[in-house]
Amino acid sequence: MSAFSGCTSCCTKKLLYYAITIYVFWLAFAIHRVSTELVDWRNPERGWRELKFWMMFPLSPWMSHAGLASFSLDHNDLTENEEQVNVSYFSDPVEALEGMKVASDNKDRIVVWKGFIEDNGYLKKYQDFESFQKLVNLNDSYSFLDKYSNEKKIRVQLKDALPRLKKDKDLYMGFNYEFLGNNQNLLADFKKALGHYGEDFLHRMHINNCIQHSFLYWGNRYSSAAHQAGVSGFVIQISNTKVWRFISPKYTPYMKPLCCYEGGSMLSGHSYLRNSTNIPYVDVVVEAGDLVYFPEYYWHEVHNVHPDEFGCIIGFRPLQDIVNPLPWIIPQHAKLNMFGQKLMQGSWMFHKFLTHMNIPLYTRSKHKGGVDLRKDELWDLIREVYPEWSMDKWMHPQKADDMMGPYYSKEFLEAEMKRVGNHDE
Repeated sequence: MSAFSGCTSCCTKKLLYYAITIYVFWLAFAIHRVSTELVDWRNPERGWRELKFWMMFPLSPWMSHAGLASFSLDHNDLTENEEQVNVSYFSDPVEALEGMKVASDNKDRIVVWKGFIEDNGYLKKYQDFESFQKLVNLNDSYSFLDKYSNEKKIRVQLKDALPRLKKDKDLYMGFNYEFLGNNQNLLADFKKALGHYGEDFLHRMHINNCIQHSFLYWGNRYSSAAHQAGVSGFVIQISNTKVWRFISPKYTPYMKPLCCYEGGSMLSGHSYLRNSTNIPYVDVVVEAGDLVYFPEYYWHEVHNVHPDEFGCIIGFRPLQDIVNPLPWIIPQHAKLNMFGQKLMQGSWMFHKFLTHMNIPLYTRSKHKGGVDLRKDELWDLIREVYPEWSMDKWMHPQKADDMMGPYYSKEFLEAEMKRVGNHDE
């Protein structure tokens, strides 16, 4: 018996030795990957601050918002010679397919396929509002943001929502995961539009293993504050036009990141980046009929453009980006500028596993962090750290001159604030 115990003890020591050795080598590779790819050593002081951020960042699912905010860096420390976001535009289908393939493999750029709907034609009939009403099931009910609010929701039948969309422009369906499934003809046309370009394209889209979501709105009153997700995005702009402001994940330390949603997704304490920010960004215009691709963890804020047009988009997110553990287990497997984010994603998955196993020692208090909170609770917590944060970009009309593009004047913003005040009374 003692011999057996001695053998067990010896094996345990060897396993522990091997485990520690593997971890030390992994940690060395991880630090090397972060320090050579994500850290700018042109200024040693800046380099050390960035390295400290990326070393703490994987712990963000376990930290309070205030704790993570203490490691965020000031965008004023950035220079004019920063790494820019790459964007490619294609109108030729052959070139667009190749561009999508390369971009989704390398995850290093945004791709816009101009005229995607016009080229294949399957979704063209949904671009006109009157035709759209005849083609979808009007008896289903959906959740809409209500009366210009980004926090208050109501559930409305589509037959009542669509006329109100056009008349008052005060409803907004965003990130809806039911609409496409409830309209099988639209879903079939959506798959035909993608399948038109062959099985390889369908496979690359992971169309049978993806999250599909839809947006319905009218005008340009609503927008989405800066955020990122752990899955890449393919978005078809059926009608209206959006402007996307993209930021590379390399600049996450300067985005005031807050770990908030499932999959390790994050919001930014900046809400909406000012035009004058030192953080490098690119504004990408996606018009009706276009298809846009962006890699996971690219920060983006989204603005609707035309004030009196129907808006509809269909988006799909491949789940492969989340379920693949290799990028955070093997440092060299992660794509450019992605490793720090993938480490955080792995940490989030471990956090969720321990939470599911009801191990309270390793779970974060609801009142300290943002995981699994209702949006109103979550946003209140964010405002405790960043008081000026708001999902609603109209909240600070005095800053209108320094907001995205020429689309919104200060006078327009002030009028919107007055109208919102009238609705709230």
